[in-house]
Amino acid sequence: MRFCILFFFITGHILCQTKGYTMEKEKIIKTEKEWRNTLSPEEYRILREKGTERAFTGKYDNYFEKGTYSC
Repeated sequence: MRFCILFFFITGHILCQTKGYTMEKEKIIKTEKEWRNTLSPEEYRILREKGTERAFTGKYDNYFEKGTYSC
């Protein structure tokens, strides 16, 4: 099992390098003014100011449909 995991990790890493992809993400540097112009007011509040919705106010708070949910 460990061999399989190691094999897939190494293979994926090699494939990414041969196609010019990197495993590391580039850090995006923008001023707050640039972020405000790029994002909607809600996106800015959540992503830049770490805002969240008030507890028990989301549209799925009382949602009980059967199904498979994922993030």
